[in-house]
Amino acid sequence: MPVWPSQMPSPADDDLSLSGPQNAVIRTSMSVGPAKTRPRVTAAPRAVNLTYLPVSAATLAVFEAFVETDLSMGALEFDMAHPVTGVTRQFRLLDPEFSVEKVGEDAFKVSVSLE
Repeated sequence: MPVWPSQMPSPADDDLSLSGPQNAVIRTSMSVGPAKTRPRVTAAPRAVNLTYLPVSAATLAVFEAFVETDLSMGALEFDMAHPVTGVTRQFRLLDPEFSVEKVGEDAFKVSVSLE
């Protein structure tokens, strides 16, 4: 199992966003009375949006190689410490694309969405 690159800085706390379980409940309308609901699955993914700042050009190259090679262009899961609890869990890229923005001399902002 690939492991998140240790060279990446800690994620920025002010850009951290977590979502609740996605599509975890099926809702069925009844002809009379309230709708019925039931669980769709026993474990639903939760989106985690992270921003890493500042990231040097060398660290950015390591991250890009990790996504392209270790994750097979973002198709595979990897182990990483949860950004809130610190417990190592399996994640995968929610969208294989990530954004990179230059913010200074040899400094980049990397934004990624995980589940």
